[in-house]
Amino acid sequence: WVVDYETGEIVAASDQGPLYGKGVTKPGVTPLVGSDHVIIPLFDCVPVTVFDVYDPAFYRTPWMLDPRRPYTLWLETASAVRVYNINSKAEPYFYGYLYVGWEPLAVFFVQPRTRVAFNFYFGSMDYPALVLVNASEAYPEGRGFVANRPLILNVTVLHYTRDLLNLVKSRYSRLRALYVRNPSVEKGLENAEELFARAKVDLERGEYSRAYSELRQAIVYISTTYKRDLMPMYTDAGLTATLLLLISIPGVVLIERLLIHREGRDRFVATIGVGALIFAVLYVLHPAFQVMTNTILSVMGSLLVFLIALTFAVLLTETGRVLEETALRMLGRHRIARTEQSAMQIAIPLSIELMRVRRMRTLLTLSIITAIVIALTSLTSASYYSEVMYFSYGRYAAKAEEPAMLIKLGYGVPPFDILHPETVELVESVVGGYGTVAPRAWLYPVYSNRLGHNYDIVSINGSYKAVAILGLTREEIVRLQLESGSYLASAVDFDEEELRKIWDARILGGDKLVLLTSDQAEALNVDVGDKVSIMGMDLEVYDILPTVMMRQVYDIDNLYPTPADPSGVSYLAIQIAGQPVFNPPPLDWNYVVILPYNLVVKMGGYIGSIKVYLNCSQAKAGEIAYNLAFSSSLAAYILKDPERGDVVQNYIARAFLLLGMESIPLMLILGALNVMVALLGSVKERTREIFILASIGLSPRGSAILFVVEAVSYALLASVIGYVTGFLMNRAFMAWGVLPSTFSVNAASLFIGLSLAAVILSAIIASIYPALISARLITPSLERKWKPPTKPRGDVWEMLLPISFPSGREARGFLNFRREYYSGEGKLKPTFIVRSLELDLE
Repeated sequence: WVVDYETGEIVAASDQGPLYGKGVTKPGVTPLVGSDHVIIPLFDCVPVTVFDVYDPAFYRTPWMLDPRRPYTLWLETASAVRVYNINSKAEPYFYGYLYVGWEPLAVFFVQPRTRVAFNFYFGSMDYPALVLVNASEAYPEGRGFVANRPLILNVTVLHYTRDLLNLVKSRYSRLRALYVRNPSVEKGLENAEELFARAKVDLERGEYSRAYSELRQAIVYISTTYKRDLMPMYTDAGLTATLLLLISIPGVVLIERLLIHREGRDRFVATIGVGALIFAVLYVLHPAFQVMTNTILSVMGSLLVFLIALTFAVLLTETGRVLEETALRMLGRHRIARTEQSAMQIAIPLSIELMRVRRMRTLLTLSIITAIVIALTSLTSASYYSEVMYFSYGRYAAKAEEPAMLIKLGYGVPPFDILHPETVELVESVVGGYGTVAPRAWLYPVYSNRLGHNYDIVSINGSYKAVAILGLTREEIVRLQLESGSYLASAVDFDEEELRKIWDARILGGDKLVLLTSDQAEALNVDVGDKVSIMGMDLEVYDILPTVMMRQVYDIDNLYPTPADPSGVSYLAIQIAGQPVFNPPPLDWNYVVILPYNLVVKMGGYIGSIKVYLNCSQAKAGEIAYNLAFSSSLAAYILKDPERGDVVQNYIARAFLLLGMESIPLMLILGALNVMVALLGSVKERTREIFILASIGLSPRGSAILFVVEAVSYALLASVIGYVTGFLMNRAFMAWGVLPSTFSVNAASLFIGLSLAAVILSAIIASIYPALISARLITPSLERKWKPPTKPRGDVWEMLLPISFPSGREARGFLNFRREYYSGEGKLKPTFIVRSLELDLE
């Protein structure tokens, strides 16, 4: 960087843009030599500083440092930042940034007087989780930020939320206007808007803590809605639009051949006209064409697919022709060729011409399949949305008097299943005044080959080795004292309120306290009030918990609420784990020492789990757990019924809303049978034509292809016509109130693509039997392949060939051809090798 020494501001920064920065800048310097030559391109810049860079799915930074070793990570998830020029929607030529995953802030360096936007990606790189585009109701897609001087976006979470709210409202309203709905988008948008409005009021009143609490919830709701629910709808719309374009292109050709049937230049003009009409109708009806910014590019891409396929087919044909000519020149005419391509080239135009000749049969068959497509499009609805699901986990082994939640990712071990202090803030925001949030901090020692995973606890009278440190809040320490019947709890006659007062008074004097089990205290020969040393830090024994009673203390997942055993987890062991443990068990209480939560966090511990003690009704507890799971990726164990001890676990999953789907199998079967009957009738009608075509060289395979092509033509035409008609009927039915309010038009859903594919597949399957019947008309014999009539005797195999010749001259010519073949191309085959060849023409 270049710093202005008068103002202290950065005026030039290293370039990371595509033009000079990434092309010439080395990603790093290895300090193993005395000197190294490095080019660092700089550009004049203005710094833009943003805060609150947290992954909304868990509300944590994507990386977390392991305090035991420098620059190693407890948590390491995928993350990226992107800078865009708001006008070109592309990466600027010159820009830079400073962002490390364990810090919740980033600094961008941009050119002055340039409109830029910033995106943050966490987890999957498909869609951004946070955006800064300077959006408003007038400019919902954002106008970008113009920085003429250093810009600091204070309360950046407010900007994230505002921009995403405008984006989601704008983009979803465009889909909604085209009858595309998603209940989870509506629910997330409604909750985020309400929280954002309350946060703005609180900010105006100066109630910053409450405003930040509401903004945390709002950004989690709207970010999840944008990334999980809204943008996949756009992706599905684009995919169905591409599918319809791919179906429509051959459909346009079929319509021109069947209805207009021009030749030469007129055929080209007619095809272009029909295509323009079809694409115009699809543009009006299909949502994707109206919401995508690259509709023309999509049409051109679909056309390009067919052009590439046609070019590839021509290249294959020409390559085969050149190879055949080369072989003919070198070996003479040595084989009889049979190409499937020739049959296809004859069968496709011939099948379409035969459809055109019998217009009534074509019209009736096409009407049947079109009716099925219309029914699939207009009378059925299939859409998906996000919903919180539950499954029974079992029963709580201990006794409980109130609802509770346990938030825990997997087993709470690195590199993915750990939580962050900001996650605790989010949970507290969601819980509000309906409960107490009690996070648990876990800290592990540095591994030693000689000593293993141990913390040395030293007193004047002895020593003890513990495997991990557990940090607990006042709420859980008091509960442990009461449940275990500790020394201090017995002294105050198990008065919960008195225990809280003692803790509060004692923690004011410092947090250097430790709780020991009775076995640990006995080994150290200490009592309450004595001193012990851990990691060179002197701690006072606050209380002693009876070991026997502590082993009866379980969490609602029926495991000890202690850190996981590190021996089988390589990230915790700082070594290659000997035997991988896929479900690391929690440590026994004797291997854990309990310290105050804040002290363990200061020492570098991470949050392994969060316990929530709720003081509300079961219905309200379920609502809190639902809101947390719906808005984020934080699943929870829920003590649903304290009296019975029933525990459930919730998770977010994709649910499906299906209307009218029960009739689809019947419609497809009826449609396939109708196609089969129509094609069988067509075989009967065309028997004379098939014989005529066979006399001029039509093969059985070519005859079968005739009817398969006819069935595919019916299906393609019906798909295009039926989709357009069905969507028009959808709009009419919804305007007349025929369809229910929950009906979701699936015109832009992948379900419509599956439905059309099912129609085409059923038509092809239905054509198989008629195609076989037509093929048998040309070769009525059941024996389709010649088989040798004799068997080999030893090394000699004599056989009569199923062929006769009118003259000896032709017989000798045939034998010469076979000699030439087995001397050249036929000498080496997968099933035999010709080692020597003798021919006796006498």
